[in-house]
Amino acid sequence: MPIGTAETAISVRRLAQLLRMDLLTQCQPHRITPTQFYLMTIVAENNGTVNMSQVAAKIGANAASVCESLRTLERLGFLTSVSKLFRDGRMKILSITSKGLNLLDRMSDPDKDTLHACLLEVLSMEEREKFCTVVDKLNAEIERSMNLDRVKTTKEA
Repeated sequence: MPIGTAETAISVRRLAQLLRMDLLTQCQPHRITPTQFYLMTIVAENNGTVNMSQVAAKIGANAASVCESLRTLERLGFLTSVSKLFRDGRMKILSITSKGLNLLDRMSDPDKDTLHACLLEVLSMEEREKFCTVVDKLNAEIERSMNLDRVKTTKEA
């Protein structure tokens, strides 16, 4: 039986809710937010080569909205930043500290009883790859659509 648009939307929203609640539960004992967790993950993946604007773009936010989260992570000792002078101005390059890597390792432990771990157990490697491909495709389309809407709104103003 084919799945309709409403059923698909409900399933996607429910999965997003469950994953968000699971991540919030994982973050609370460490006194960080899910956004801060994502920021740390992105910095760790691009250690020493990424700036605040690039990190913000990767999570779909503007630099101003993530600035305070990044400052908090620096204050907590999870990240460091170095100001560098480029042709087009000053830029802070972000790096993760050993304390930050340690926290990410503890939170990403596959033996933990988390929803993320359960998802990995339920899906075969082939299913995981297909799932990631579909999610990436959906994210790209949503981002493209949202950017088009912003361009239209800007032109109308």
